[in-house]
Order: sequence, then structure tokens, then C-alpha cells
Amino acid sequence: MQQLFASLTLDVSTEVFFGASTHLLSSKQAERTEGQEFAEAFDYAQRTLVGTEDYNVFKLLGKLFFGDRKLRLSLHVIEKFVDKILDRALLERDLRAEQDVPAEARSLPDALLGVGRSRKDIKDDIINLVLAGKDATAAVLSSTWYLLSQHPDVYGKLRDEISVLEGRPPAKEDLPRFSYLQMVLQEGMFEAVQRTRPDVRCLPFSGVC
Repeated sequence: MQQLFASLTLDVSTEVFFGASTHLLSSKQAERTEGQEFAEAFDYAQRTLVGTEDYNVFKLLGKLFFGDRKLRLSLHVIEKFVDKILDRALLERDLRAEQDVPAEARSLPDALLGVGRSRKDIKDDIINLVLAGKDATAAVLSSTWYLLSQHPDVYGKLRDEISVLEGRPPAKEDLPRFSYLQMVLQEGMFEAVQRTRPDVRCLPFSGVC
């Protein structure tokens, strides 16, 4: 489940911040899409740069003497993927000017280009947003699913609340209606925080933290 949550959050993050999803959950295993290549490069670069990549002695010595070729290739893949997104945003901005498309239809890269930020700054901003949202959101979802498995009464009440959707995906205007869902996600977030901050006290699904 953790891997699925990680794929989900990267799909959503890239859709929101890039305007183009990596489609990890919908891609077939035999296919190797640009999104898959970006996801693998992003994951390796993140683990390497924060020091969580698993090295054996031979790999470590090789990287000390010859550098990390895989990291360089991963950064190149990330750079190429984001450049393609920005090129598309520039094209869409020109088309929008010609067709009078409303401003709310713009993607985030398009909006950032519109306020005069440099290409490098925009790339850094978007990658930082994806980096901040990917693992944290996956951890919250993982904690929430675990807590729901331990509290079938809460799971049932949550299903009742969202059953009004009748199987359709929620729209933005639906979200304020789901107050119980918001409370469940908040407690899942506290549970995720407790894993790294034992001093933070929260009783799962109690409403008291």
C-alpha cells in the first residue's frame, strides 16, 4: 500500500503543480513512459541527496572515486521533464492569448510565467512543491488507512458520509460537505507526525490531540 500511496501522491502532485501527471497508477508495467522515468529519477535523486540511499561498500567506494553517474543521469531526466512542461506552458500561454481562455484555466507553471519569474526559479519552485508534498502526503494516507483498519466504526461512518457521491469522483465544491472526512485525515496526519515526534500526543480518532 505504501508504494501505491507514493505513486498516487506523485501522480496528483505532478498533475497539480506541473499540469501533467506521471500516470504511475494507470501505466502498464510493460510500458516505460516519461512519467515513469521522471518518477524513478526523482525518487533516486531524493534518496541520494538526503542520504537515505542504501549503499554497499563497493558502491560507496565507486561513488567516492568516480562520482555518482546515476545521480547525474537522474538529475538530467528531471531537468528534461520539467523543461518540457515549461515549454508546453509557454505554448499554452500564447494559445490562451489568441483564444481568450479564462485565467482560472491556467496551470501553475503558466501562472508563474505570467508573473515574470525566471525559468530557473519556476523549475526550483515546482520541484520543491512536489518534493514537499509527495512523501508527507503518502505518510498521512498510510497512517489513515492503518487507523481505519483498526476502527471499523469510523470506517463505516466515513463511507456513509461520502456515499452521497454515488461512486463519482468528488468535485472541489463537494469537499466542504465532508467534515467527518476532514477530521479523519487530521488524525491520520497526527499519527504520521507521532512516528517521528513521540512527544506529540494524539489518541487515534478520539478528537483529542
